[in-house]
Amino acid sequence: MGNRDAAIMREKAARYLKEGNYDEALSLMQQAAELGDAEAQHELADVFRAENDLAAALEWEKKAAEQGYPKAQYNLAIHYRNGLGTSVDSGQQFIWCQKAAENGFADAMHGLAVCYLHGTGTSKNFEKAIHWLEQASNAGNAGAKTRLAGAYYDGIGVPADKEKGLSLLCEAAALGDEKAITLLREHEEAPGHLEGQRMKMPKILKNKHMWIGAVIGAFLFSVPYLDGGRMTFGQFLTGVIISALIGYGYGVWKKIFRS
Repeated sequence: MGNRDAAIMREKAARYLKEGNYDEALSLMQQAAELGDAEAQHELADVFRAENDLAAALEWEKKAAEQGYPKAQYNLAIHYRNGLGTSVDSGQQFIWCQKAAENGFADAMHGLAVCYLHGTGTSKNFEKAIHWLEQASNAGNAGAKTRLAGAYYDGIGVPADKEKGLSLLCEAAALGDEKAITLLREHEEAPGHLEGQRMKMPKILKNKHMWIGAVIGAFLFSVPYLDGGRMTFGQFLTGVIISALIGYGYGVWKKIFRS
């Protein structure tokens, strides 16, 4: 019996699982895993994780990872990162995350970038971190898009490009990344890039009493300013600002004490 037979067993196991025949599905999955089918080994590891048998999950995930199965390689990195069925080992975390990333697994690309950012299992290397964030972003990883957006917006490790940063943030939000969604809501410029949203206005500018004070001040001080130069422009402007602040203070007082 070879890999073809193992693949057939795995497919049958999947059908049994859909039919609700859990015991038969597990039996076939284990047989396929023991025959060396990497996908079956990975799926069996998922079963053991669900049953909280982390040592068995680690064992089967490692077998699949050693065969080059990318998702298993990344999951193995998670085991070592969180100490699941083993002790925490940042060196092994980095090694398996790198293998999965090099095999094209997007989540691992993001994870590898984070390793380089924080020096987890390796030395810090911002250039490599940006490289893997770019790779993960291009592969559709929302978390990587959010991190990369911050780098471009603030010009950290890459040439500053706010438009690109906001564009990446919008892409991440569209993929459901909660951090990106929160950042877009808080950002004053981002709503201009989102359909149906309006630019945020600082709270102080929403105080109508401040504007009323500014208008009254402009009216009162325009007379001495325009009448024979009895007031300089600087004095006029100062008077308007003071009037606006008085109006603002009244508005705040009213909100606090009359609400």
